Amino acid sequence: MAVPLTRDAMDHPRRTHAARHTPATAARFPDDAVTLVLRGHEVATVSEIAKTIPRYDYTAVPFEADYDAREAKVRAEAAARGDEDPTEYALWRGTMRDIKDDVKRIFTDEAQHWHVLIQWERFAARREPTNPPDNDNDASSVYWKTLCAGTYADDDAAATEKLFRAWSRSLEVLRKNEKRFGSLGYGVHPLAYVLSSACAEGFPEFALYCECAVERRLGWCGNGWLALLPEGARMGDRIVLAEGGRVPLVLRPDGDGYFTFVGEAYVHGIMNGEAFEQARCQDIKVC
Repeated sequence: MAVPLTRDAMDHPRRTHAARHTPATAARFPDDAVTLVLRGHEVATVSEIAKTIPRYDYTAVPFEADYDAREAKVRAEAAARGDEDPTEYALWRGTMRDIKDDVKRIFTDEAQHWHVLIQWERFAARREPTNPPDNDNDASSVYWKTLCAGTYADDDAAATEKLFRAWSRSLEVLRKNEKRFGSLGYGVHPLAYVLSSACAEGFPEFALYCECAVERRLGWCGNGWLALLPEGARMGDRIVLAEGGRVPLVLRPDGDGYFTFVGEAYVHGIMNGEAFEQARCQDIKVC
């Protein structure tokens, strides 16, 4: 499950407030007990979405797994088939097969993770984002600030950008893989990334700042904003700022005046109330 965007990538409470610290006093449940009424307004519509960055277990080490548990699994499989108790050789073969399957799964998950990151780069490079600029950088920095969901090392955006540039350089071997091998390139991403990172600058710190992006999608809005969206987001979903809301919400209209809650969004340039207009707020029925 993706980490809540009410916290930053380092798991600290988010200090910005997309609704300008307004209270949510108008939020209420009508008598039907299944509808939540919020006060807010739409700011954008999702027009394009990229793939979801999958999570992979970077701590998984299959060779350190519990061999007793693996042997018990082999015995259980044999019993389910009605076979006799496995011999020592059969137990060894079954355990090795189980380890091989774990290695394949771990590398496949990691390969997909890096493959989607490379795709996100291309997706974000399609056009210049129109997100409202902040004080320390122009619109060209929107991509990396979206990746880290506005999380800065020691509150220093310039220092964090340096971390991003070092991390981006470490991905060059993956870009070359995909350019050379096409859709097959991501199959060698895990080993290539590990070797290149270990031999170059080490594993870049900025990777830790991408936690908020895992199990989420990158998306473009109809007004040109680049946004970090929930995994379940679809084209046509609305990005809404609600009174009392620390982060933007993604809601899906059902065509009957009601909305379905999809999740949270990070939209750089509007996270501190820049796009919130309380005078535009109206009742939004979520069910």
